[in-house]
Amino acid sequence: MGDGSGLHWYDINWMQNTITLMGKKKEHSIPMVKPLRNALSTEMQDRINNKTFDIDDLIIHYISATVTKKIKSALKEIGFYSFRNVVHMLRHTTATMILEQDFKTLFRSNFLLGL
Repeated sequence: MGDGSGLHWYDINWMQNTITLMGKKKEHSIPMVKPLRNALSTEMQDRINNKTFDIDDLIIHYISATVTKKIKSALKEIGFYSFRNVVHMLRHTTATMILEQDFKTLFRSNFLLGL
């Protein structure tokens, strides 16, 4: 979950089309890709319509332990008995798949984040 788990609605700059993420030592402003902007906009509108929107609220309400528990449960349902640190392993698997599919996108993202 990483930086996204601490993301608040006030971290989104709709006018500049950026999201501000707080790192360990500094903040990073990253551009929003169109699918992400659309998904966040839809989620925000749903919360406004349901009268549950608060600018100070977290966007993602799951904590890592909850996500891990849900993933392990889903894997057991299909007959796969999970290992420790499932979310961590999935993050590395996802990074590997991105790297295999589009190295330029990964490179550009790291450049924009100052990594």
